[in-house]
Formats: sequence, structure tokens, C-alpha cells
Amino acid sequence: MTKELKSLSVLYGCIVLALLFLQHYYKLPHPEWGLLTLPLIFSPTRKNFFHKSIYRVSATFFGAFLLFALSGVTNRYLYYACLVCLIMLISHLSIKYKKYFYFFFIINVTIGIFGIGNFHSADSQSVLPIIEDRIFETLLSCALILIPLGIFLKINKEFAFTNQPPHGMEEPTHFQLFLRALITYIGYILLYILAGTKALQGAGVMLTILFASTTLYKNPVPMVYAKIKIISFSAVIVFLLKVVSPYLNLPYYINFLFIGCTYGYLMYMSFKHAKHEFFFKMIMVVGPVLYSITPPPLVNPTAFGTVLAVFLIGILFIYIGHQVSVRLHHQITNKGNRL
Repeated sequence: MTKELKSLSVLYGCIVLALLFLQHYYKLPHPEWGLLTLPLIFSPTRKNFFHKSIYRVSATFFGAFLLFALSGVTNRYLYYACLVCLIMLISHLSIKYKKYFYFFFIINVTIGIFGIGNFHSADSQSVLPIIEDRIFETLLSCALILIPLGIFLKINKEFAFTNQPPHGMEEPTHFQLFLRALITYIGYILLYILAGTKALQGAGVMLTILFASTTLYKNPVPMVYAKIKIISFSAVIVFLLKVVSPYLNLPYYINFLFIGCTYGYLMYMSFKHAKHEFFFKMIMVVGPVLYSITPPPLVNPTAFGTVLAVFLIGILFIYIGHQVSVRLHHQITNKGNRL
């Protein structure tokens, strides 16, 4: 089993390299989308891969449709309120229909990137061409995985890998999830009003990803600590690519090789420690997002630090939302028992 897992990890690293070189050769505008797609759909079973690929593409289409449906809303704060209501509704559906959690998660990520991340303009129609690029790069990532993974599974017919459910999963009540979302997004919009910067808009994207990924956890506190570790690891990768590499004047193919080796190793760790698969894969998802929304620190170190700080503040919002929702839930339950 270990030999096959190492081979799979090397294969994944080569797929990452191939994607990076294709994106560079054709000058695709958003290389981060393909990179964050790969770990989400790469699964060493045919059934999981095809299901995740279909969910990935269809959920992006559906998220784009929801954004288009809000194109008539021009007030930025009303637009933001509608987006938050959508995210909460979809989060509730992800609890009720856990089998399709990944589908609902991708819808929320799409709304977060193209809605929450651009709510200041309140213009859904302007992001539709960008969503087309996202769908194209998603399909490219799926195509790059399909053939080599199919060949691997054909050669290793006896290879069997079982996906483990995320560690510590326990459903919150709908009331708890509602309060957690409400406090999280009200806190964010207050922060935006006080200091509206591009860094905060980028943090809104990440906040949605973090919130959607903790939907199935009644107690997200352990996941909060995990998110801090994820952001820390991702920040180190971004720092090496945006500070160290330009300082040493390294050619682009050295950066690509570094990313391919790093992501191959992270994929191996996700296979080896199956219960913590989500942790390692989230580093591969958060890294490209963090890279895309942060300016080079050598140019603007303050903005780079602001992005990281707001991410941590966003995690704090989720933590506070959880604590308040638990306390209110207990108070309401106790009152109901007395009556």
C-alpha cells in the first residue's frame, strides 16, 4: 500500500507541474483556480473522482446562476445580505443532505469568491466572464487528472483506498449554524466599514471558505486551531514564492518545481494520515487563494500582513459565533425544559 501511495503522490506532483506549465504557456489569467481544483477532485478511486469532477463543475455553474439571479440588486449592503442568506441556506442544506456536502461546499466557495469578494461593486454580471475562465480551468484540471489516474488504477487493479470521514465530525443544530453565520458575517461587514480595503475583500473570500468547511462541526473550535495552522503553512509557501524567490531571482520553472514537490508531499501526507486528509488538502486549497489575493510583500508588506491578520480575525468571528450560539442554545433549551 505504501508503495502505491508514494506513486500516487509522485503522479499528483507531476500533474501539478503539467498544469503550471500549461497555464504559463497559454498565459491563463487565474492559475490559482486550477491549483485549488486539483486537491479537491484528486481521489484514488474512479467513482469518487468522477463524482467530485461532476460536482465541481455543476456546483460552479449553479453558483454562477445564483449570482446572476441577484444581478438586479444594486445596493452593496443589500447585495451582501442576500449573499449571506444564500450561504446560510446552502450550509443548512449541506447538513440535511450530507451525501452532497461537497456539492454545496463548492457552491458556497463560488459565491464567496465572486460574490462576497466583490460585494463592494454589487455587480454580478461583470463577474460572469471571469466565472467562464474558472469553469475552463476546472475542466482543464479534471482532464489532466483523468488519463494518468485512469492508467494508474488500470495497472494497480488490486489497489484499494478508503476515504475517511473528517475527524471529529458532529452536526450542529440549524439554530447554532444560523447564529454562527450571523455573527461571523456581521462582524466582517463592520470590519469592512471601519477599514474597507482590498485585503478585507480577499479575506471575505477566505472567510466563506472557512465557514463552509466547518458547517458539519457542532464544535468548530478544534477546526479553528487547524485553520490557524493551515493559514500559517500556506503563508510560508506564499512567502517563499513572493519574497524569497524574487530576492534570489529564481526562474519560474524552479518555482513550479517547488510547488509540484510540495503539493506531492502534502498529498502523500493526506493519504498516509487519512483522518487528517482535510487538513493537508486545505493547505493546497488555501495556498493558491492566499497567493492570488496578496500583493508581493516587497512591494507592499503592510497589505500582505493585513490579509493574514484579517484571516485570523475572521477565524475569531467563527469562534465567537460558536460560543454565543452554544450559550443561547443552552438557555433556550433550559427554558423549554422548565416549561
